[in-house]
Amino acid sequence: MFIRYIDLKKLDEIEASVMQNLIEEYAEKLDRKLPPNANLIVQIRKHETEGSRNKYSFHIRLESPDVLCTAEEDDWDLKKAVHKVMRNLTNNFQHKFKIKGSKASKLHKPQK
Repeated sequence: MFIRYIDLKKLDEIEASVMQNLIEEYAEKLDRKLPPNANLIVQIRKHETEGSRNKYSFHIRLESPDVLCTAEEDDWDLKKAVHKVMRNLTNNFQHKFKIKGSKASKLHKPQK
């Protein structure tokens, strides 16, 4: 699975590495259920505030020839925001294809 990050430079190095590690962890799990040419597009927004805290919002899109799923979440904590959006995307994907508890091979269509 190819992962593309949009506006990654808005985060500092530590935030970017934490976010990438978490997303790659979830992407490995999703990749087992998807065709090999799937793309995961992650758009990051860091909302600056006057205080010391920042709000992070994520817009994620999962694309492949058979699949299109999106999810949006935001939070004041970076890790919590990433977990929220990836769980939301996973749930949307499972709901759309009703694969919770079933074999991943049902999604792949046999080639003739």
